[in-house]
Amino acid sequence: MTEFNFSIIIASVGRQSLLSVLKCLNDSTRLPKEVIICLPQQDKYEIDINSLNSTNSKFEIKIIKSHEKSQTIQRLQAFKNISCEFLMQMDDDLFFEKNFLEKMILKYNILLKQYSGSNICLAPLYRFLKNKKPVHTYGFKFRNNTIKLIYNLYFKIFHKLPFGNKKLGKVSCNSIPFGVYFSSEKIDFVKTEWLAGGCILMNSDSFTNYNHHPLMGKAYTEDIISSFLRIKEKKAKHFVSLNTDIFIEDYDKFADIEVNFFKDTIREFKSRLLYVKITKGNYLYFFFWYFLYIFMKVYKYVRK
Repeated sequence: MTEFNFSIIIASVGRQSLLSVLKCLNDSTRLPKEVIICLPQQDKYEIDINSLNSTNSKFEIKIIKSHEKSQTIQRLQAFKNISCEFLMQMDDDLFFEKNFLEKMILKYNILLKQYSGSNICLAPLYRFLKNKKPVHTYGFKFRNNTIKLIYNLYFKIFHKLPFGNKKLGKVSCNSIPFGVYFSSEKIDFVKTEWLAGGCILMNSDSFTNYNHHPLMGKAYTEDIISSFLRIKEKKAKHFVSLNTDIFIEDYDKFADIEVNFFKDTIREFKSRLLYVKITKGNYLYFFFWYFLYIFMKVYKYVRK
C-alpha cells in the first residue's frame, strides 16, 4: 500500500475506555503517525494520564489540555496540533479489528481516485459490540400497512422527509438524522448527508475548524451540524463504507444518564434549535414539532 501518513485526534474525558482505543491502535496493521488526545483541564481522571506517554506505543502520543469540557472545542484543540494532511477523528469508546485502519485507508484511496479533487469524508458502519447489529439503522418493518403509512406521513409532514428507505442517510429539517444501513444493499459505499462524528477519515481541509456547537452539556446535534457545515462550507462529500465495521458498547451500558430530566430536555432543545438556526430552517415548524415531541417525552417520563 502506498504511503499515507495521517493523524488521529481524540476528544476524551480520560475514562478507562481510552486505554482500549489506544490498544486497538497499537495492534493495528496500519499505524497513524501520531495520536493527539485532548482532555479537559481537571485534577483527576479515571486513568493515569501521565502513563500514556510511557507506554510502548508504536506511534507518537501527544496530550493536550482544554480549559473547557466540550467535544467540539477539544477536537478543535487537537486538530490545531496535527502534522499530517489527513486525519481521523475518533471517540474514546470504540473497538475495532487489527485491519480496520488499513481497510479505511484503502477505501478512502478508492474514493479519492473516483472523486479526484474533492474533499472526501469517510466513516465506517457502526455496530454494537455484543450482537454485531448496526447502530444507526431505522428499520422499516411494520405490523401492518396502516402503521407504515402513519410513520411515513409523520416524517413527511413534520420533517419533510421522503417515504420509505429514501430517508436513509438524510437529516430532517428538525434535526432528526437517519442511518444509512439497509439490509438489501449489497454495495460498499453509500453517499449520505451526515456522518457520525465518532470516527471519520478526512483531509485537513474538510475539518470544521471553529467552534460550531458553543453549547454546554451533551452535544445532541454536533454530528449533523458539523456534517452540514462540511458540505456547505468545505464542499465535502460524505460516504459510509458498509463493509468496514467499528464497534461500540450497547447504549444502556455507556450512555450518560442525566439526573435532572427537565434540565436535560432544555439542553436538547437548545441543541436542536441551534441546528435549525444554522441550517436556516423554519422556526415555527420546529416549535410546533418540538412541542409534540416534548409532550410525548414528558408523558413517557411521568408514566415511569
